[in-house]
Amino acid sequence: MTFVDELKEDIPESIPVSDIDYSRQAKKLENQKLSLSNGIELIVPNNVYEDAESVEFIQNANGTYSILIKNIEDIRSK
Repeated sequence: MTFVDELKEDIPESIPVSDIDYSRQAKKLENQKLSLSNGIELIVPNNVYEDAESVEFIQNANGTYSILIKNIEDIRSK
């Protein structure tokens, strides 16, 4: 057998892209999970994270960051 024939036997059949289940990856990409240096952890939905009217990241003069969360109607502790 030639090298190419041997290689074809070892390589599994390709999976069509339409057969791949992306639900797990999509679920991971629905939210931004932020762990801050002071121990605060935030989970922010992507549509809110990308909306400047909802969340603003401010770089301070001393090099630190501030996060401003805007237009909050209700806060619940879980």
